[in-house]
Amino acid sequence: MENARLNKELAEWVELNPVLCWGYRKADGRFVASPPEFGKAEFDGFDIDDTEQSWCFLHPDYRRYVEIPDFANSLDACFEHLVPMLREKALSLRLITYVDGRCRCDIESGHGTIPDIFVLGETPALALCKAIKELKDKRGAGKLDELH
Repeated sequence: MENARLNKELAEWVELNPVLCWGYRKADGRFVASPPEFGKAEFDGFDIDDTEQSWCFLHPDYRRYVEIPDFANSLDACFEHLVPMLREKALSLRLITYVDGRCRCDIESGHGTIPDIFVLGETPALALCKAIKELKDKRGAGKLDELH
């Protein structure tokens, strides 16, 4: 559950504007979401027993709601959505995996506008997410607008 909260916070940070949607999981694990205004009622009359709620965002290409990325478990999702925001603010990122399996993420500004951040995590994606959350928390609102 902690990862779900972290994923939602990071989705807000990159302005995906997550909303809570009802839906169900397909056999391949994908979440089929109902627009929030329809709620759970959209699935009435279908043979779907396992509806659940998940955080979703309105996908700009498909004009449908899709589940927010699982940043804490997907380095691909991190590099697609989170890393561009760091680059936009001229922050450097270093991911290190140690022999014992632990991972470390360093975020540095190079020009002293933020304190350098060093965070350990069980996976590279989780280390990166925790580092961005720490950066966001240190900067207050979390948009990093003050950095240039």
